Amino acid sequence: MTKRTFLNMAESTIKSGLLTNIFLEIVQSPINIALVVLIVFLIYKIVRRQNDVPVKQPVPELPKLKKRDFTVEELKKYDGTQEDGRVLVAVNGNVYDVTRGKEILRPR
Repeated sequence: MTKRTFLNMAESTIKSGLLTNIFLEIVQSPINIALVVLIVFLIYKIVRRQNDVPVKQPVPELPKLKKRDFTVEELKKYDGTQEDGRVLVAVNGNVYDVTRGKEILRPR
């Protein structure tokens, strides 16, 4: 045998011995098995979550409303159920257009 062949065989034996030792170390302890299962599960959840990201529909820009006073009955019309989908909220006498955040404000 040449010296190079002997070194290649020795390297492959060391590598396989190292992998075997690592595998045996993991398998022999129930805590290590549980940790490996947990790690695999978490990696699966992360990869699956990245693939399930919903595509947001672009919100069409609505023309701005003129500043005016609204009655309670007029504000009830702007609850997001109309064609334009506009949502207005009144707080302390001020009216705010919250159409962009209507997904957060919708009833569940």
